[in-house]
Amino acid sequence: MIAELEKLGTAGLSAEEVAVGSALATVRILAVLQSQRNRALEYARVVVAQRAASEVDSIAERLLSVTANDAKRAASTYLKPATSSAGIVRSSRPADPPQSKQD
Repeated sequence: MIAELEKLGTAGLSAEEVAVGSALATVRILAVLQSQRNRALEYARVVVAQRAASEVDSIAERLLSVTANDAKRAASTYLKPATSSAGIVRSSRPADPPQSKQD
C-alpha cells in the first residue's frame, strides 16, 4: 500500500485512469445533487466555507477538467510515503452469520 502511495506521487496516473476516476466522481456527485435536500446542503457547505455558491453548479465541469498532472501534483503534495503507515483492523466480535434471502 505504501509503495502505491509512492508510485502515485512519482509516476502518477495514466490519462485514462484519471478520465475514468473523474467520470465516476462526476456521476456520483450529480446523482447526489438530484435530491433537493442534498443540493441545498451542498449550497450551504460552500457558502459557510466562504466560497461562491456557483461552485455547486460547476462541479461536473471542474471534476472532468482534472488532468493526470493535477492528480500527480496532489498525490506528491498530500500522500507522503515516509510518514505513512498501514495496518489491519479486526473486530473482537465474531462476524454475523450470513442472512438467507426470503422471496
